[in-house]
Amino acid sequence: MSRLFNAYVIVDWSAAAKPTTGADSVWIGVMKRDVRFRLAFEAFNPSTRAEAETKLTALLDNFRKRSERALLGFDFPLGFPRGFANALNLPGDAPWRSAWDQLGKMVKDKPDNTNNRFGVGSEINRRMTGGPFPFWGCPPKDALTTLQPKRTREHGPGDLPEFRHADAAAKAASIWKLYYNGSVGGQALLGIPFVRRLQAARGAGFRIWPFETGFRNLSETDLAGVEVVAAEVYPSLYKAQPGPGEVKDLAQVRVTAEHFAKLDEAGKLGAVFGPGKGLAPEVVADAEREEGWILGVEGQAQRARKLVGIRLTWASSGGASSKARGSRAKFQTRTRRQTSRLSLATSSSLRVIWKAERSHPLVVLTSTRRGRPSGMKLAMS
Repeated sequence: MSRLFNAYVIVDWSAAAKPTTGADSVWIGVMKRDVRFRLAFEAFNPSTRAEAETKLTALLDNFRKRSERALLGFDFPLGFPRGFANALNLPGDAPWRSAWDQLGKMVKDKPDNTNNRFGVGSEINRRMTGGPFPFWGCPPKDALTTLQPKRTREHGPGDLPEFRHADAAAKAASIWKLYYNGSVGGQALLGIPFVRRLQAARGAGFRIWPFETGFRNLSETDLAGVEVVAAEVYPSLYKAQPGPGEVKDLAQVRVTAEHFAKLDEAGKLGAVFGPGKGLAPEVVADAEREEGWILGVEGQAQRARKLVGIRLTWASSGGASSKARGSRAKFQTRTRRQTSRLSLATSSSLRVIWKAERSHPLVVLTSTRRGRPSGMKLAMS
């Protein structure tokens, strides 16, 4: 079976506000075959996003000259939670493209890395809710009435989801977080216009997965005439051990590029572009129209099965020892956090109870207003 790609380029992004190299800066990792057809890796560490754009453009130009197709992975979301474009009353039939075009108008990212991501987040908040929600996180000096350093409230009924379907499946951070560790929101606000410019410069040969390719298995026939497939990746999924002189970011782009190259070598990469088994049709539709997906992440059905397979040791109706009650409290805290990431669970406050008289755990979504079990039985392990 022929390989789908000749090169595998992984970009570890940064929303830094000044030029920087080393840890927590932009890293570009390139895995491709040398003259002896052996996989070889090289990395680049531009100090600014503008330099990164220049370097990526040169790399893609070189691939084009050689008639080589590239998989281009970015470690930030390429889409927003379902309903984002509608909440902003954006025109167009493709919500993901409407959001991209809007950010293209709003985001200012200068050659020295100074940018207006906090102002963009604040303005989107103003248009959506009139307050500091859903985006949050900024230095205190940048705080506004429509953007605060800390989250002001939880997501509730009627709000946009806190997580995309893919974030829930991967246990990834929320795109609404603009500052502090794991602030993928700031990276997305600056990264999406970056990818938009790359695509505009290259035309129809540059495809965005899954928006323009479909959320489905891909073959050589599907990619005829395609030079670049850009996709969201999540390097934290792969155990990267930095080698001598490597920072973690460099190790992650190397290991991620190698992972996809090996899948392609084995003829298994095409299937990774599909949704896998058990993913609900409405989730697939959301991913294709607005949210996007993370390449290589399994779907909600698998995550749900993992959640309900946990065994407990306490009784739900009296007689529990203090040790058991402690286990119960720990489990409830952990499971509320996990379950809140499941797209089908819309309640912001969940409780898990254990029926000791049963031989297997029973997981129930319940209302905490009265503390009595109610709601939907999910599964028996």
